[in-house]
Amino acid sequence: MLTIFVSDIFGQSLALQALADKIAPHDILIIDPYAGQLINFENEQVAYDYFSDQVSLPSYAALVLEKLNAINQPFNLIAFSVGGSATWLKSARLAETKVKKVFCFYSSQIRHHLTIQPNVPIELILPQHEKHFDINELASCLTNNKQITLARSLYAHGFMNQLSENFNQQGYDEYSDYLRAILQRD
Repeated sequence: MLTIFVSDIFGQSLALQALADKIAPHDILIIDPYAGQLINFENEQVAYDYFSDQVSLPSYAALVLEKLNAINQPFNLIAFSVGGSATWLKSARLAETKVKKVFCFYSSQIRHHLTIQPNVPIELILPQHEKHFDINELASCLTNNKQITLARSLYAHGFMNQLSENFNQQGYDEYSDYLRAILQRD
């Protein structure tokens, strides 16, 4: 089955490709905000500023929905940070017949869009903490939604991205193995 990866602010990168290959080595598609262009950002702040100036969350969400609507086969989706937030923004409009499951890692912007009712199963993997808001409060706002499964990781926002200052090898290995096991069942 196709596995789609929706990137964070770093976009398409060798680190994301390596992660995708580790989790789903066969049928993958990567959606990123920069049209597949490899940009070697100096650091996370530069990547954040570039994304904010050149793309924006609403534009990325529209791009994600456009790309997903063009796919004519069932798929699983794994999204990171702003990619997960972009996916969340359009989750009520995803085709239930195509989307098997969505996994969103540390998608912090969903806190501003809690009225969205996803029509597909979404597992939100929350970071251990966030600087700008209370993770427990976010979790309690989402607990009654039947489409949402919440998982609290022991790691910081960005732990799955080798380019992030919060990359954590143990968390990367743990969740890579977890996702690979789930995807192998399909």
